[in-house]
Amino acid sequence: MRSSVMRSSVQHIHKALLLGACSTFFLAHSAFAATADLEKKAFNYASSLVKGQKPGGKVSVFAVWSGVEQENFLRAIKPFTDATGIQVEYEATRDINAVLTTRVQGGNAPDIAVVPSISLLQEWAEGGKLTDLDGIVGTSVLEKNFGPGFLDLGGYKGKTYGLFINADVKGLVWYNTKTYKGPKNPKNWDELAAWASKTAAAGTTPWCVGVESGAASGWAGTDWVENILLRQSGPRVYDQWYQGKLPWTSNEVKSAFQAFGKVATDPKMVYGGPTTVLTTNFSDAATPMFGNPPKCFLHHQASFIPSFLEKNTPGLQAITGYNFFGFPNINPQYAGTIEINGDMVGLFKKTPQSALLMKYLASTEAQSIWPSLGGKLSPNKRVALSVLPNKMAAGFQKTLNGARSVRFDASDLMPDRINKAFWKAILDYVQNPSRLDAILQELEKTRQEVY
Repeated sequence: MRSSVMRSSVQHIHKALLLGACSTFFLAHSAFAATADLEKKAFNYASSLVKGQKPGGKVSVFAVWSGVEQENFLRAIKPFTDATGIQVEYEATRDINAVLTTRVQGGNAPDIAVVPSISLLQEWAEGGKLTDLDGIVGTSVLEKNFGPGFLDLGGYKGKTYGLFINADVKGLVWYNTKTYKGPKNPKNWDELAAWASKTAAAGTTPWCVGVESGAASGWAGTDWVENILLRQSGPRVYDQWYQGKLPWTSNEVKSAFQAFGKVATDPKMVYGGPTTVLTTNFSDAATPMFGNPPKCFLHHQASFIPSFLEKNTPGLQAITGYNFFGFPNINPQYAGTIEINGDMVGLFKKTPQSALLMKYLASTEAQSIWPSLGGKLSPNKRVALSVLPNKMAAGFQKTLNGARSVRFDASDLMPDRINKAFWKAILDYVQNPSRLDAILQELEKTRQEVY
């Protein structure tokens, strides 16, 4: 059992690129900026917390957001400052894992900070470094505003220590609305697979896949395996897997790899065959869907991909030119489970000011502002879909709100050495699927050494 997860610098670089691209997309589509009405409601809520008084003071916040993301976060908390007179001192770094860990160990933690991983949240909660939020925000408020999946991810031993303030949806299937004639809301994976097989038999590859990503090559394939395993074997097995309690040689993990392989290693199923899968950057992988004639019809990726689609195909527009549906269910027992990513904050130093800010950040009023500006979804299930800047973003939020349960990206929760081995295993498997047993044995050996 690992005690902590230290994310690699490559992951940070990768995520920074994705976040920047994501912001670019949503900026281009921010037809609806945060309205004065939303900000007024947030101001009124913050004012109610201090009964119309202005206690003043300061709160330090340490996070990862820069550029547009930083601007959007600061805009979301401006009503709080205006209503309470409490100033927010904001610091940011993309290497928050290392920097925050050093500060926590040195007794110099900020009042509030983005917690880099679930394992660090648990470690810091166990060590008394984080404050239980149930007594500050209120258990009933937390349960009213957030689904059990988000509360579970931010919880430890029955208490809530991490508050999610944004989210991304993973495991979406994208298609060209003008050429794709298959099921747009397949009832299960078998239905989609049957259409894909029929399409392949007719001579056109149904899928486009690309797993190249520089030093992080392979991660796009890990998302495939994670989503399949989650839907084949369920959340409990998924948790055991990332926690290092499930052997990589288990039937569950092998079955997920094999299902991914039926797409990514079959030249009839994927455009260009395995060679193209390995040499195509994830950001370019979907482009052949929009060729004339199209080279494929489906692409699997998270909610950040629209920026790349539109950059690579000028003039392409969301909804009318491309759209998405959620990854189909595989085992009906686990229907409605989705994979997500997001940022959660924890309270390291409880002061009257920091406690007020945490209550504000948990509110529907505060959590409505950032999604309305674009680039992020809200984990707060009471945020209205109407605040989202466009129909596609509203569709992401609807998918998130409708989830029966959520699970965080498993590879991001794994120790760095396992995560990198997972990336490499994807590349090895796509290149030579006949070596699957040997590849899984290598991963299992690493698991036994790491956990």
